[in-house]
Amino acid sequence: MIMKHFDLIYKFVHGELEESELWEFRKRLSSDPILARELKQFEQIIQTNKQVEKLDVLDSLNSIHQRNEQSVIKTLFIGYYKVAAAAAILILMTFATFWFIQSKIHDANSQLYAAYFSHENSMFTVRSSTANMELPVIQGIQYYELKDFSSAVEMFEKAPSNLLAKLYGGLSYMELDEFDKAINQFQQIIHHNDNLFIDQSEWYLGLCYLKTNKLNEARLLFEKISLDNSIYKTKAQKLLKEMKN
Repeated sequence: MIMKHFDLIYKFVHGELEESELWEFRKRLSSDPILARELKQFEQIIQTNKQVEKLDVLDSLNSIHQRNEQSVIKTLFIGYYKVAAAAAILILMTFATFWFIQSKIHDANSQLYAAYFSHENSMFTVRSSTANMELPVIQGIQYYELKDFSSAVEMFEKAPSNLLAKLYGGLSYMELDEFDKAINQFQQIIHHNDNLFIDQSEWYLGLCYLKTNKLNEARLLFEKISLDNSIYKTKAQKLLKEMKN
């Protein structure tokens, strides 16, 4: 499509006509349909070009936005990864510290336990007991003295209501490092409340609590022993001081 008045229209659209030329151009528009049509076509071309340029700009902006968005996502991902890694390291360090502290506490408690636990001599208890002992109890004590603690436990279990059997059954379980079973035996004796073996049961129960890191229970029991007229009073007072250090 060739425009006869392209130069004139171009100057008009771009504001390059002199005042007299501009007046003449406007006058011709009202009487020259070709000029009017070409002006309209020129303006449509310009408008189309502007739309194309606008689309190009939008496309460019969209590309930039996508690149920036990907960059932001990448940055956020990297940041999240770093934070997650730092958090994981912190958790591991906390766990390691906790484990180290607990290990030290456990070692300290085990050392105290080893210092205060000793093999109980059965002869005094047997001779001081006025009850007629059942045969399994006698055999169990014999095994106990021979330090055959597994066989001793088997014998003591045959006399389930005998408090002496429970006492030495608990001591046998301690020797076998089966502290939960030992705790159960000593607790039964203490709950019975009316017997000759409460002092021993409380003391060894406290040691079982100490060995198994039940420190609150251990302290409460040793405090009770230290205030009673127990044969273990002095030991309990000394042990409490060492537990606080």
